[in-house]
Formats: sequence, structure tokens, C-alpha cells
Amino acid sequence: MIIHTKKLIIKNSNLKFLDEKQEIDIVLKKKDRVMKYLIKKRRKTTKDIERDLNLKSRTVRKAVNNLEKGGFIKRINNQIINKKIGKSIFWELVKSYKIKRTVPKGEICIFYKTCHGKNSKKTHYFFIKENLLLDKNSISAIGFFEAEGSKTKIKSIEVVNSEPELIKLFINFLKLFKIQKEHLSFRIIFNKKILLKKEVIQKDLEEESKIFWNKLIGNVKYNKFNYTGNLIGNLRENPAMNGSLNINYNNTVFRNFLFELIKEVKENLKEREDIIAYLRGFFAGEGYVGKKDREIQIASIKLDELNLIKSLLEKLNVSCSISKKTSTAPERIIITNLRSFLILESIDIFKFHTNKKRNLILKILRYQSLDQTLKNKLKRKLFKISTNEVD
Repeated sequence: MIIHTKKLIIKNSNLKFLDEKQEIDIVLKKKDRVMKYLIKKRRKTTKDIERDLNLKSRTVRKAVNNLEKGGFIKRINNQIINKKIGKSIFWELVKSYKIKRTVPKGEICIFYKTCHGKNSKKTHYFFIKENLLLDKNSISAIGFFEAEGSKTKIKSIEVVNSEPELIKLFINFLKLFKIQKEHLSFRIIFNKKILLKKEVIQKDLEEESKIFWNKLIGNVKYNKFNYTGNLIGNLRENPAMNGSLNINYNNTVFRNFLFELIKEVKENLKEREDIIAYLRGFFAGEGYVGKKDREIQIASIKLDELNLIKSLLEKLNVSCSISKKTSTAPERIIITNLRSFLILESIDIFKFHTNKKRNLILKILRYQSLDQTLKNKLKRKLFKISTNEVD
């Protein structure tokens, strides 16, 4: 699926963009604007910088102090002007860093401004390809974010999950926008019952979980460990002993862009492969596949989201219905027949969630009317899943 990002931004009045090869001074940080100026002029006073860049004195002082701390510029005291002012200070360039002067070819610069106080404004921006190619995994990541991503935070995006494949899927999706792990914050979240029911030492639990997640995504810094839930009730059969990984990216402009991108993707889910990719992500995040019952449930607090999933499933010839809302449960999609289970299994609907994939196969194998050839095939798949987990 190809997304034309310029057209997407035009639909959203909150975001603005600069075309390729346009000057990007409007979005540069104040420190970068001062650096770009000094690269040309080499040596100027604070007053010169204020006047030529039309910046406030406080803004310039903060920028030059940051550049001085970084060893990029140095101050040179000149002659005494008068008794009150003392010596005039020149800022001289010592070394420079590379600054983009224009929007790169084939990209656009998306930005918007926020107000901080009466006279203070801050510009948020990032660069993105004008024609964004979304492969199947990227569409699956969008489906996963729709199911599991935080929608309430106004300045950042956040997902939490214990399934390694889903975590890798989302981190790789962020790389599409040149967002590296160094720009993300991570937390590991445990169920409180693990410490009580499993009789483990907290320090060992946290250390082992760090080793597990670092092996999966590479070494990162974990901000903290969280323990959620209460101690009442039973711990589930296979608890997440490595915890759930919380990924947070604090960037308001990217958050706004991502929500517009999600809308655009959902409007363009017409090809069969794209529909399957989106449903794989959504089912992995929001699908419930019990071991003992004969149904799959998809829950969501949004009825329009459920209607979309239902329409997409019907395009794949999967029969389903939406249950009524009750005092204890929201509306949900219910899938109950063998034919639909077989279709979902054939398209590998739980590709990114091993446990749910296993439960779906076990659910199908409980039907006595199942063809023996198909039964043997499913048993081989089940054995393969188990073998991979042991490895």
C-alpha cells in the first residue's frame, strides 16, 4: 500500500509541511539556527545574532550557552564599551555540526507549532518520504496499534505487550520513520501476583527480564519496573514471567501524523492481502481465544471499530456477529463456527501471537467431524510450534 503523505497532511489542518528542496529555517531549533548563522558569519556578538535572526535576547543566550557547553563556539572578550556594560562579547565558531539546509529529495517536512505562555512558541517537526510504502508488516503494526496502543495520551504514542513478535513488529514499524531505539523510553511491567504465587526474588525477576528483552531488541535503558493489578484471585496458567514491555515515544507531531495515517490506511483496506495484514495485527492484540470454549472474541470500546473488523472479516468469508453490550462487558465480535476457524487458521491470523495460534489449532482439533488429513496437518503445525518454543 502506498500512502501519499502530502495529500494526507492536506486533509489535516493541524499539520503543515514543507516540500522537497524548500528552506527549513522555519522548523529549525533555535540552537541550530544560531549555528547555521555562525557557520556563515564565523564571529558575531550576541546583539548581532539577536538582530539578524530576529530572536529574543533570552533565546539567543540560551542557544549560545548550549553551543558553548558542547564545545562548538567560544566567547572572546573585546574592548570595554563603558563602565556599566563592560566588555563586549563575540562568539566565535570552533567546530560545526551538519545541519540540513533544505528538505531532502523525495521527502516532506511535517511540522506544527505549539504555544508555551504568551509569547513563546515551539516548533515540532520530522521528515518523511512523500510516497510512503507500507508493506504487510507495517499494516499489521498499524492494526496492532489500533488494538493495543494508547489513545488517551496527547503528546506521545505508547504500546504495551508481552508477546516478543509484536514488540519486534512495532519497533521495526517505527524504523520506517527513522525513529531509533535511542529515542524511545522503555518500562517493564509485571503482574503483582507473580512475586507471591511464583515465589521468585524481585531483583532476579527484573534482571532476567532485562536480559530477555535486551536479547530480543538489543541493549536499551529501562526507565523503571512497574507492578500492576492486585493480589486477589488466581494467577493465570502461563503468566508473562518476563513481564510486558511498555514502549513510549514522546513526539506530538508524530502522534498526530500516526493517527491520520491510521485513518488513511483503514479507508484503503481493499486488497485481500492488506486486509489480512491489518487483521493479523488487530487479532494479535485484541483477540481472545479460550482453550475450552468454541468461540473467538474481539473486544473494543468503539462500535465503529468493531463494524470495520466485521466488514473486513466478511470480505474473507468469515461469519461473525456483534454481541450486545452488557453491564459487565462492552460489545464484541463473536466467531463461533468451524468453517470460519479454518479460514482464519489458513490465513495465519495469529501469525504474531504464538499462544493464540496454538489455542486456535486446539479449538479446531476438538471437532470430531474434522477430516483426518486436515487433522494430521494441524497436529504437525502444533508440534512445530511446540518445538520452536523449546528451542
